[in-house]
Amino acid sequence: MATTDMRPGLEEKTQQREITEEERTAFYERLAWAQEEVRKLVPPGRSLANELIAEHRAEAAREESAWSQAS
Repeated sequence: MATTDMRPGLEEKTQQREITEEERTAFYERLAWAQEEVRKLVPPGRSLANELIAEHRAEAAREESAWSQAS
C-alpha cells in the first residue's frame, strides 16, 4: 500500500509482484474481447485515435488563441 504523506524526503512505497502466465493470458483475452466490441461500433475507415488527436490540437489552438488575445 502506498503512503500519502508527501513531506520532503519521504518516498512513496509500493509493493510489486510478478504477474503469472494465467493473469497475463486472461488480460490479453479480455483486451482482445474489448477491442472486438469497439470494432463492432466504429465504422471501417474511422479512426478514434485520429479524432482524439484532432480534438486535442483544436483545444490547444483555442487555448493559444485565448492566451494571445489576453496579452
